[in-house]
Amino acid sequence: MLCDAVASKAGLRAGMRVTAARALLPTVHVVERDAAAEQAAMVRLACWAGEFTPRVSLVPAESNNGCHALLLDIGACLRLFDGIDVLMHRIAMGLHEQGMTAQVAVAPIAQAALWLAAEAPARMCSDLDEMHDLMRHLPLDVLPPQAAEVLGDFGMRTLGDVRLLPEAALARRIDAEALLLLLRGFGEIPDPRPLFDFPERFSMSLELPAAVESVEMLLFAAHRLVAALAGWLAVRQAGVRELALHLLHRRDATVVSLHFAEATRDKLRI
Repeated sequence: MLCDAVASKAGLRAGMRVTAARALLPTVHVVERDAAAEQAAMVRLACWAGEFTPRVSLVPAESNNGCHALLLDIGACLRLFDGIDVLMHRIAMGLHEQGMTAQVAVAPIAQAALWLAAEAPARMCSDLDEMHDLMRHLPLDVLPPQAAEVLGDFGMRTLGDVRLLPEAALARRIDAEALLLLLRGFGEIPDPRPLFDFPERFSMSLELPAAVESVEMLLFAAHRLVAALAGWLAVRQAGVRELALHLLHRRDATVVSLHFAEATRDKLRI
């Protein structure tokens, strides 16, 4: 179970049983996860992220303690965006416009960035020494549950405690997958990630939570799709001269076609 801000403030935590959650907060509203909708949202975010870098990786929930994640390789584009602060502000604003609440962190190593985003969001470290200092304080919960439980039984509480064990002794206590994950997180072995394969053609849908009758609400929803289109166009180094927006009603559909005098990928013009 994942929690929003209100639930977290009431003491609910990810992984808690529903019965325990209702004991703390009787009015809690439980929503079943929709795997297909989550995957579609992550694909939309990956296309949107193309505005910042073509090197985007999707991290599935099952390999990240139940949470989907998006990895952006931003090292080569910092100068283009006038530095890390400006870039992170634009990313934060873009996520908000996409209707997403995200925990964001920056680190030289991909797995370290994932762990810091989960446990120390908003941290931005640019060198390995600073990253290692932060990671030593992270709880065992960032590791796979079985490894965290075994290490906890030995009295360990943080990754710093784990790092005090010789690698051979650690390998006897946890499985090879957890050990490799730990080594990748600290940058001791490579951490290759498959890059998101931006589709050849852009065709994307967005399901609205309820029927919409106002133009303003339609434009608000369309803006999210346009932002994803702009990111996709940036990666493809292309522009659009015609855009078709299909509005699905209860019984039929309306097609809105937009035409431009010249090809553009500027989301403010589309």
